Amino acid sequence: MLIDILPISHHTGDFLELDLAPSSAELGLDPGDTAGFSAISFSGRIENTGKGSYRLDGKLHATLTEPCARCLVPVTSDLAADVAEDYRPGLLATNTGLDEEGYRYEGHVIDIRQALHDNLLLSEPQKIVCSPDCQGLCPVCGQNLNLGHCTCGDDHPDQESPFSQLKQLLQD
Repeated sequence: MLIDILPISHHTGDFLELDLAPSSAELGLDPGDTAGFSAISFSGRIENTGKGSYRLDGKLHATLTEPCARCLVPVTSDLAADVAEDYRPGLLATNTGLDEEGYRYEGHVIDIRQALHDNLLLSEPQKIVCSPDCQGLCPVCGQNLNLGHCTCGDDHPDQESPFSQLKQLLQD
């Protein structure tokens, strides 16, 4: 998503309004991840702040579908992030586009994909659960305990459970 800043490059305070709907592929979000982003939208503006610097401000929205951290059932949630990023002229040696002062650009075009990508990932919750009282999966047979109790306790001895060693330590 390249933004041509030439129309606003002559006067400090000039800006361009942005209303974008990038795809997850455009933002470089790996489709192989367990999380799936969809319905991504950004509305805001990019403003000339003087001396070749620009400021990207706006609101980023997306829908995230990710497996529950306890039972692996897909959970859909809405994400929102406030975007406030600075762009300065020049290239970085690392070519990541980001340094301690903000993102970098060269010429009369600013690529905002990396900033949107970074802000979207930072808005993603660390852990998603389908409900606060989710019981998760049985550690022995993998039964979703939200759907019913498992009966594997008699079929599988405790030593097959990865938690059996902990149980033994607690009894001592």
